[in-house]
Amino acid sequence: MPITNERIVWIDCEMTGLDLVNDALIEVAALVTDSELNILGDGVDVVIKPEDAALEQMNDFVRDMHTRSKLLDELPHGKTMAEAEAIVLEYIEKWVPDPKKARWVATQSEPTGCSSHGTCPTSLNTSTTGSSM
Repeated sequence: MPITNERIVWIDCEMTGLDLVNDALIEVAALVTDSELNILGDGVDVVIKPEDAALEQMNDFVRDMHTRSKLLDELPHGKTMAEAEAIVLEYIEKWVPDPKKARWVATQSEPTGCSSHGTCPTSLNTSTTGSSM
């Protein structure tokens, strides 16, 4: 088994829809693995309380999906976006202490403004995430 310090940051998001401008992020989960895909730490899963407007515009398919998963029931007790960001970054920075030394892999589409190789000009490109090695 090769020994390496390479880290991979895995992020899963749930939203009120697929429109990156008008829909809201309502849950984010993050895991960090080593190059052998061993999970480091417990990971994090944070529910985010959205603005009422984002909930009101949810289409029936998304509303049904989040109702069946019980995520809608958790939203009133969710964190603010700033609190969620702090929780996720604290976990990532614990396991990826060197700036710009983690990889992210887009499963459907890259975040707005990010290139296909993982470089993000927005707040996604923090001191420890979003940049390829």
